[in-house]
Amino acid sequence: MPGISTVAAYGAGVLYVAVGLTNALLTPGFDLSRHSLSLLCLTSAGWVQSANLIGTGLLVVVAGWPRRGAVRWLLAAYGVALAASGLMVPDPMGGFPPGADPTATWHGIGHFAAGGLGFVCLAAAMAVTGVRRTKSLGRSVFSWVSAVVFLAGFFALAGTGGSTAGILAFWVGLLLSWVWLAWSSSLVLDNEPVAKASRAHQ
Repeated sequence: MPGISTVAAYGAGVLYVAVGLTNALLTPGFDLSRHSLSLLCLTSAGWVQSANLIGTGLLVVVAGWPRRGAVRWLLAAYGVALAASGLMVPDPMGGFPPGADPTATWHGIGHFAAGGLGFVCLAAAMAVTGVRRTKSLGRSVFSWVSAVVFLAGFFALAGTGGSTAGILAFWVGLLLSWVWLAWSSSLVLDNEPVAKASRAHQ
């Protein structure tokens, strides 16, 4: 039976993508090829995306708690950063919302900083997992590839000012990160009986 952490790992990605895409498709003027989902926080129904970020962040913390050592705390930091970004709305960008003043604000800077810090922590968690999975080349490579693709997507988004190419690259990295979280959580669950049996024979 899947544990709470595994359910949370699968649920985090499903919640974020399902709520974000549904909200995006129902919001007039929002273009998925030009606007990041965080900008949905700026609409009249912005609380939906804010709650999505907070809820997803809390699920990530739960998903990462059974991990060992640095990975646990890196995922916890990522989850907290996601939740924090939901509490601080971003600044308008790319003409969305239409007619909004794009002047930088403290909460916009805070939103970007929280997201950036969280993304670095997530990539680090992937990399550490890759190091620990050296006995399984496939698992190690997948963790490392996930880390590189995710970070590349984030830097592409930040470096291009929200261009279509940057947003597409970020979406690829983001979706891969949710797959990695669910996959690695399943590995933790599969290893639990082995670890318990090993301790019982000591």
